[in-house]
Amino acid sequence: MVQAVQIVGLSLDGYTPMMWESRSVDAPRRSWFHFNYLIGKNPWGLGRPAVLTYPQLKKLVALYRRKTRK
Repeated sequence: MVQAVQIVGLSLDGYTPMMWESRSVDAPRRSWFHFNYLIGKNPWGLGRPAVLTYPQLKKLVALYRRKTRK
């Protein structure tokens, strides 16, 4: 079983790239990071990788660090 620990996202004119931190219940010290997206309220992009520019990626990681203090 896998659980989402943190989810952060940027709002970019209807395109919301997100970074998900997930952990396995069996191995809680190991984290995985996934980059997915939403377009509007359509969850279609949750199963697809987000496309980010380098500045957007930096902003998303900074948001994650600010929210989680990691």
